[in-house]
Amino acid sequence: MMADGAERWLDVWWSAETPEVYYALPFVTVEAYADAQGEHYGTHPCAAVRMSAADFEALREAITR
Repeated sequence: MMADGAERWLDVWWSAETPEVYYALPFVTVEAYADAQGEHYGTHPCAAVRMSAADFEALREAITR
């Protein structure tokens, strides 16, 4: 939840093949929508971020304060 009350999502995962790398997809819009052609209905991340396990732990600590 943002300071203005808006909801945001952050999807984070990792792979057993690369346990030291975390992948994150932030979502600015949490409502599902289609693209300009009316296709690909669903939620869409606004970016893709790759981070280390230490970076993820720092992020998790910062957002759970």
